[in-house]
Amino acid sequence: MDVRADHRKPRVVLATLLIAALSAAFSVPKPVPAQTVITTIPVGDFPTGVAAYPSTNRIYAANESDDTVSVIDGVTNSVVATIGVGNGPLGVTTNPATNLTYVSNFLGSTISVIDAATNSVATTISTGTNPGSLDVNAITNRVYAVIEGQGRIAVINGATNLEVDSVAVPANPVDVAVNSATNRIYVLAQVPDELIVIDGQTNTILKTLPIPRDVSLDVNEITNRVYVGGNPMIIINGATDTAVAPVPLSGFGGTTRDSTAVNPATNRIYVADFSSELLDIVDGTTNTRVATFPLDRPHSVAVNPLTNRAYVSNSTDDTVSVIQDAVNRPPVCENAQASPSRLWPPNHKFRPVTIGGVIDPDEDPVELSITGIAQDEPVRGRGAGNTAPDAKLAKSSQNLAFVRAERSGKGDGRVYRLQFTASDGRRATCQSVVKVSVPHNRGATPVDSAPPIYNSLTP
Repeated sequence: MDVRADHRKPRVVLATLLIAALSAAFSVPKPVPAQTVITTIPVGDFPTGVAAYPSTNRIYAANESDDTVSVIDGVTNSVVATIGVGNGPLGVTTNPATNLTYVSNFLGSTISVIDAATNSVATTISTGTNPGSLDVNAITNRVYAVIEGQGRIAVINGATNLEVDSVAVPANPVDVAVNSATNRIYVLAQVPDELIVIDGQTNTILKTLPIPRDVSLDVNEITNRVYVGGNPMIIINGATDTAVAPVPLSGFGGTTRDSTAVNPATNRIYVADFSSELLDIVDGTTNTRVATFPLDRPHSVAVNPLTNRAYVSNSTDDTVSVIQDAVNRPPVCENAQASPSRLWPPNHKFRPVTIGGVIDPDEDPVELSITGIAQDEPVRGRGAGNTAPDAKLAKSSQNLAFVRAERSGKGDGRVYRLQFTASDGRRATCQSVVKVSVPHNRGATPVDSAPPIYNSLTP
């Protein structure tokens, strides 16, 4: 049995659009306090590659020893179909644009194309010796296959399912991952150990980056980060092609890891190690390991970002483990306060104001951005000094504004309203308003007399 990683992960193509378009299609599971193994599903003989199809909530597990693919219903966590494919199925990927699933048959030198609507093989593509890892760009409708026996990447037209180009690589390719947003293809190779960057428009190599030996990688298209799942895990900034930070992982199985998968919805990275029988989960915001699960020879990982569930093929006990990730909760804005919240004396000078009191229930770091300022008195009103603007947003910090200590001598005091957004760095936000007052006299309580309300930023 071939225990090399299929390295395949459930590629989530243009993750931002996909999540937004499909989030209403399924009910999200009830939040859990932390990552949890919720069930284990029996599949075929020696499952290797696994991939998730978010739009249908189906999971595809390639069973290497009995030449089949198990189709799992993500709602019932049960196998609903078994599809015969070629000899030695290894890698799996899905194309949400065409409703097709691609399975590389390592020993048969073919790729089986499965129609997800009928759970049947629509066609078979001849590839050359030992096709392995697969990935897809749903925007360009191109499928990229590592042809390990020939040291190249096959480029397949998803409309015709024919090979239209080939990219020879200078080393032994073992994994491929696509960033659809940038149309970059990343190939992990060995001897020499390199990360190869390919332009998806021209199918030419842009650069090669020396990297410690490994066999798995994946891409977060939202953050434009490439994750090479070794120990330590290497993180590459896709904009600059430079290393960001290494992340130490658990396990005793050496430096390589067999499968890496990204959940763009939570910015979590899942890294499976066959030899140490562990699955690590890394927080992509803090670049730290947040959880580790003991599993039975985990071979490949797939993620459904709509349900925040990860699927791990366990090769020796012929199962797929289902892991529910913790659901990210937004910051809490209800107790936000301005500092200072009261300005005195009313000398027409600008005073710095910040916002505090926002907490995050998951203890994520919170960033505050003041987005607008309004007031209940005219900006150029009688008895207020005829100055404008009455507030300014700082350039040095998003959580800093300058508010004029001013009110009309003919009124009941001035009340400013500072609108703000709080973000936890995982696309969860809250919005609210805090008030800053300028009393008519030192002991008075200002009255918020809006409406009408006036834009304090108006010059």
